[in-house]
Amino acid sequence: MDFLTRCILSVLIFTCLACSEDLPLSDRIDVFELETIGKTRYTIANGKSELGFQVVLKDKEGNYIPTENVVLKKDGGIVEEPIDIYKFKTTGPRLYQFQAELEGIRSNIIQVNARTQKEYKEIEFPVVFHIPENDLGDYPLDIFSNWIDILNERFNQLDHKRFPNSESANIRFRLIDKAPAGKELLTTGVSTYSRNGSGGVFGDWMWDYYWHPNDVINIWIGDFNEDLAGAATSPRLRPGEQSFNGITPTLTDTLDRLRGIILQSSYVKADPLSFVLLEHELGHFFGLSHLWPCSSDDKAEDTFQYSEEASMTCDQGLISPFNFLGRGGRIYDHYHFTYSQVERMRYVVDYGLWIGQNGATEIRSLNNELKTTSPPRIVSKPSKTRPAFFVH
Repeated sequence: MDFLTRCILSVLIFTCLACSEDLPLSDRIDVFELETIGKTRYTIANGKSELGFQVVLKDKEGNYIPTENVVLKKDGGIVEEPIDIYKFKTTGPRLYQFQAELEGIRSNIIQVNARTQKEYKEIEFPVVFHIPENDLGDYPLDIFSNWIDILNERFNQLDHKRFPNSESANIRFRLIDKAPAGKELLTTGVSTYSRNGSGGVFGDWMWDYYWHPNDVINIWIGDFNEDLAGAATSPRLRPGEQSFNGITPTLTDTLDRLRGIILQSSYVKADPLSFVLLEHELGHFFGLSHLWPCSSDDKAEDTFQYSEEASMTCDQGLISPFNFLGRGGRIYDHYHFTYSQVERMRYVVDYGLWIGQNGATEIRSLNNELKTTSPPRIVSKPSKTRPAFFVH
């Protein structure tokens, strides 16, 4: 290419660039998207939950366009604060519409559902850990009380600034302090079993170490010969109760299945954060499902579904996996339940069967005075048992 040709091309390129800058904004913009931070379209109308917004503005060459002059509109009215500072809070439960605008050009519309803050009674469930006698030296005896303390904190933590749709389950747990007649506790909340070899998940052998599931939540730790870290039985409602979004009543209250949670002992011994596994399984126990894969439906309208990639949602948005039932991650202090997940769990609390409800107590005062409860009962193995329905 000779010198003259290069000069002509340079002039043409410069002219085209100048022309593109002179084009009306409507002809330059290719992408103008409004999104909430975290991508949720839900918040809680409690005056505390904060929902932020962000704008993506690109020209047809893929270059970002400055957004400082973009205004945000709520229900048609202009929001005075800049988008990167504004946090939506409300005490009025209803649908709200948001849209961004720049020089008369408008983005997509986002509809935010602000729902009424619910007040759930705080309920505490008794728990017993059944552990093998030959594993006693592998667990410090305070590990289970430490787990309970952590569970009680994390099941009820709130971070309305980070997760505007997070909700406290108001579910607590305590180690049972009474054993059934003829049985003993090694220490508070811990029972031992003696058994040669290992067995399958929710196998018939577990009936010999089964306390009545209406009185206490049974958690077995052992070697279950399965490629899983933990599992929990799916909840059922009392006969005659109304189904709730996939949770159905049992036809009979005859106890012919095992109910509870199992934790693989090798996993518990190896992982100092194994309480994360237990809180995940407790979510299943009270009616929650996994948030993956993309083809799944966890029956909670306000959760994200994840692909097999730990932090990738099914719409390919990178979302931190901070939900108890989410995919991947071991973040200690940022797990949460959503509003709809808590609704689901609390329906099981109110109408469920075989969830330790007879031993559950409402916390009646700030100093946690509890009703006196009777010792749990032993379950006699029926002549015919049925397999447990469980998830893991």
